[in-house]
Amino acid sequence: MLPEKRIPTHPGEILLMEFLTPMDLTQVEFAKHLGIPIQRLNEIIRGKRGVSPETAWLLAQALGTSPEFWLNLQAAHDLARSHPAKPLATVFKIERTPKGTASRGEYVLLEPGPLLGATLDDALPTREVQAVAKHVEL
Repeated sequence: MLPEKRIPTHPGEILLMEFLTPMDLTQVEFAKHLGIPIQRLNEIIRGKRGVSPETAWLLAQALGTSPEFWLNLQAAHDLARSHPAKPLATVFKIERTPKGTASRGEYVLLEPGPLLGATLDDALPTREVQAVAKHVEL
């Protein structure tokens, strides 16, 4: 669960506090073990650099975790830091109808969005979504 009132901890801080410090490993020793530059590891630990997929694989193999663990930590941190200050209005609100109803699980348009004069084809980004939306009666 993502914290709501604070930015999630950077994976570099978790690396330091939960892995390196308890294992009594220095950044220099761990960087040499991973085969990466010391500066790269130090920048991750200080929160100046994110964990890349390549680094996630190295950390996972060295620490017995998964690469998804490290990438999820990074994604949660990045999403919280880039959260827009002002929410954006929804273009169209579409919802799937419950199974067993007359429309048999098709999508229905609940309310049009604020795009004046726009059609569903103008507002919906992909062909799949447009195809689903064409089943909607306006």
